Parts: sequence; structure tokens; C-alpha cells
Amino acid sequence: MDILQNVAVVLVSYNEKNERGTVVSASGSTATLNASTLRKAGLAVRRKDRLHRIDSRLRPGCPMVVNIQKTTKPNSDRVISVTAPKKQPSQLKNLPVDTRGIGLVSKWFPEKSFGFVRVEKLLDSEGNPFDLNEEVNDLFFHRSDIKPDLLAQKDLMLLGEEVRFTVMPNSDGRTKAKIMARQ
Repeated sequence: MDILQNVAVVLVSYNEKNERGTVVSASGSTATLNASTLRKAGLAVRRKDRLHRIDSRLRPGCPMVVNIQKTTKPNSDRVISVTAPKKQPSQLKNLPVDTRGIGLVSKWFPEKSFGFVRVEKLLDSEGNPFDLNEEVNDLFFHRSDIKPDLLAQKDLMLLGEEVRFTVMPNSDGRTKAKIMARQ
């Protein structure tokens, strides 16, 4: 079996129920994309027997670079690795104090007491959504930024969980998330 490396493809579809998708290259060749490949690339995480997509860029039309394992059977080529699509950084500057948001915990390092929230939606103080014209970086949070009653829970496993947070200024001028509740 041959392996095609660094093939530019576009995501055609992804079915979260059966955890399979299809990508197509510029030449029209298709390959299957499965959940385990997305997890290895950090684009998805499994929690409680359910796949959580943690990268909002993973939608039909999303460009990516993949390695494809070619097979002899028709329509059975499969993606074996993915390079995550590039995102443009944003520091969420000029947001009003106490902007609220909803997102997924994309990374959590309990031994280091910090993690990151992938921003899904931002709301102003009246609950109106902000129009995010740009791709937003994950927001940093420290263990001390987690509401105390959440920390007291025995099953505190944040990775892959949807949470509500408040955007706060950090001491170095950037923004951080204060985790308020599980969604």
C-alpha cells in the first residue's frame, strides 16, 4: 500500500453519528476520514462514548493537508494523518468587561493547573451574540479561574466539556477565561 504525503484536500462531509467523513483532492480523488485520525490531530476528543468536535473550523469546505493510505480496493483510500488548518490569531481585544461566552475545553493540564477553552460563542451583558468576524484563538484559563463549586466536584474532568465562561483581562494585557459553569 502506497502513502501519499502532504495532499491538499477539502472536507466534503462529516457524519458525527457514524464518525466518518470524506475529503476530496484537487484531482478529484476521495478518501475516508475517521474520528481516530481527527483525535490524533487534536481536532476532536472522545468523552463518554461520544465524539466532541473541538475545532470550529472543521466544517464542509475546510481545507487541510493530509497523508493518504492508498489501497487496491475502489473507494477505500483512507486518511491516516491530518495537519490542522491554520487559524488567524485574535486576542479578543476591546471587548467589554464581563463578556460571557460558551466554548469547549480543548486542552486541560491538571498537573500544571491550566488549560484552554475553544470559543464557540460570545455574548454581551444583555445576552446578544457578538459577530465574530475573525477566527478566535483558544482562551487561557488557570485552575484559580475555575468557579470554586466546580473545583469541589469529584468528577472534575474538563477536557471536551462545554462550559460557560466570562472573558477577563489578564495581568499581561491579554484575555483569559473565568470558568463559571458546565453548559
